[in-house]
Amino acid sequence: MSRLDIEKLESELQGLTIKEINDHPTKSREEIAFDLFVLASEKEQVGQLNDAADYYWKAFKLDDKVDLKYREKYFAAIEMEEGKQPMLNTKDRVMGVGNLKRRSVKPLELNRGRLIELLDSYSVCEFVAADEEKPVYLQNLPYEVIESIMELLMVWDTPTWVDFSVSCKKLAFIGFRDRNIWSKLSQLVYEKQVYRDNDEQKFKYLIKSQWGINHYQMLNMRPFLKYRGVYISKVSYMKEGARSENSNSWNLPYRIITYYRYYRFYPDGTCLKIVTVLEPKKVIPKLHKGYKVSEDVELMREDAREDDVKSPVDNFSNRSWLRIFGGTFHMTLQGEVETNCDGPVEKYRFIDKFTIGSTGKYHRHNKLQWVDLGFYDTVNRTHSSLSRENEKDFVFSRVKSYSY
Repeated sequence: MSRLDIEKLESELQGLTIKEINDHPTKSREEIAFDLFVLASEKEQVGQLNDAADYYWKAFKLDDKVDLKYREKYFAAIEMEEGKQPMLNTKDRVMGVGNLKRRSVKPLELNRGRLIELLDSYSVCEFVAADEEKPVYLQNLPYEVIESIMELLMVWDTPTWVDFSVSCKKLAFIGFRDRNIWSKLSQLVYEKQVYRDNDEQKFKYLIKSQWGINHYQMLNMRPFLKYRGVYISKVSYMKEGARSENSNSWNLPYRIITYYRYYRFYPDGTCLKIVTVLEPKKVIPKLHKGYKVSEDVELMREDAREDDVKSPVDNFSNRSWLRIFGGTFHMTLQGEVETNCDGPVEKYRFIDKFTIGSTGKYHRHNKLQWVDLGFYDTVNRTHSSLSRENEKDFVFSRVKSYSY
């Protein structure tokens, strides 16, 4: 846009009230939001960040999907000019639209077929010392011994097996193309899953007929829960105050509500959960069986440093910020998970239902997607569901100190 176009657009939009926008004779709210977003982008490019932030905010107030519409229109024009579809980096939404026009982000393409072909070519490789004066001890070990070392690393700490495998070409072939390695990993994973009504034994023949000896494909396609870490859901939303009936003001009182949900699962069919405002670095070290907030010496020491303040131990206990609740869980072969936990109200059992999902093709089975957030009244024997309007799905985070 030329400078005159920007000035003209700004003069049209500047000072518009909510009532004038709603009653605009030629443009809808969405169209005005789009114009505001365009103006914000132009302001950002010339360094007028305060004005840009103000226009961005107004645009999102009118249409919370205005940025997607802008990108769709903008990239459609680029595609026609360049004859290709550019890749949108997820960081661009945070960094601002002004940067979008100056960046060309290309996707990382990994062809699985070529990758397997490359790994197979490593089968003829030999161990070669980086320093000829130093011996390569692995070279003297039989194939079966190296395979056993990898299996031990896998049992002890799975990422260590990956790190060991990528240290050279020969180990990459053994670690990623040997069927025995994938068979051992699938055994480690699925033997520790807690299935409803012993489903795995009932459908053992079906599982074998579907996957056979292709354990790599089974690990990619068949859902499972992870135990060496914690599932975290961060919920954040904005709560607004009320506008008076005749007010045309843009500004409203508001506050951002943020809290976390944590789930930790164990192979014995038990689980721990907590809903709190505390960040992961404060919760994860305490998320284990036997933790009691009333016995947390470190927390009491922190409280003692503050004068004229009620003990945070009491605060956390009453408000459940550090109250960890236990329960049980089970899952199905299709990846449906159900938890049954106690909570702050004794007569209720809190029952959550999820499906296991993935955040991408390289991050498999690391997500719990909400199906139901409910509770069971043990006195009246009734089941009800709670609203999931603001809830977010859980994403798995590995914790090195956690073990089976």
